[in-house]
Amino acid sequence: CEALRKAARAARDAVALAQNQYTNGLADFNGVLDAQRSLLTFEETVTLSEGAISEHLICVYKALGGGWSALPAPEPEEAGR
Repeated sequence: CEALRKAARAARDAVALAQNQYTNGLADFNGVLDAQRSLLTFEETVTLSEGAISEHLICVYKALGGGWSALPAPEPEEAGR
């Protein structure tokens, strides 16, 4: 996951560079769009990867027995207080 974050940071730098080149008339806007598209792809991949890691950690935790207990439902008298 760290490698994906590093790639996303590099893509952010590429967007900044492409925008700078466009602003200074050294490149056309297609370079900016390509860099932004790459950045969005990397950011999406990082997000999906982090979600998958969280999901897998939950599965492991459940497989190992959970470690939590359900609280009993409150009695009707306690709920009205």
